[in-house]
Amino acid sequence: LTFRIQEGPWFDPAAIELLGYQQELDMLRGVMHRRWRFRDAAGRITSVHEQRLVHMESAHLAAVQLSLRPENWSGSVQFRTAIDGRVRNEGVARYRALENQHLKPLFTSEVDTETITLECVTNQSGVRIAMAARTRFFLNHNPAPPQIRECLQQPAYIGQLCTLQVASGEKLTAEKVIALFTSRDPAISSI
Repeated sequence: LTFRIQEGPWFDPAAIELLGYQQELDMLRGVMHRRWRFRDAAGRITSVHEQRLVHMESAHLAAVQLSLRPENWSGSVQFRTAIDGRVRNEGVARYRALENQHLKPLFTSEVDTETITLECVTNQSGVRIAMAARTRFFLNHNPAPPQIRECLQQPAYIGQLCTLQVASGEKLTAEKVIALFTSRDPAISSI
């Protein structure tokens, strides 16, 4: 889940002026909070609050909530939400010559305007992995369907580009809930 302002570049911490940053882990509730405030190359100042969690009782569920508040600008914000099965193991230089793509895509789908799915299988062990993600948007805590929602599909990748409008001082929130199951989980079906 990422964003960009006014169709500019996708958010990149290396390309902005960081005006403040705070990170805390709420051990009681199991929620990671990150807050940052930044100025982009166009001089726009934005505050962001991100919350992440993996459900302790149901380890198949995870969620991220990203809220942004423009401080000195109004305009469009585009979010990219996706499930990406094209991940490769390329972190260690001496292993880069070896086979590094461990997932074979089976299918992707857009279930409805909020939900996308990806199913793949591991190359060696044959474990099937099914993932689904639902992304919803809120403006000042009220449901805010995107003005534009476009599906992006490639082998082993599915995503959506969602465009919304926000005014200075308003709070725009993206809420993404993810479910992940494998063929090793008891009593499941991908249908």
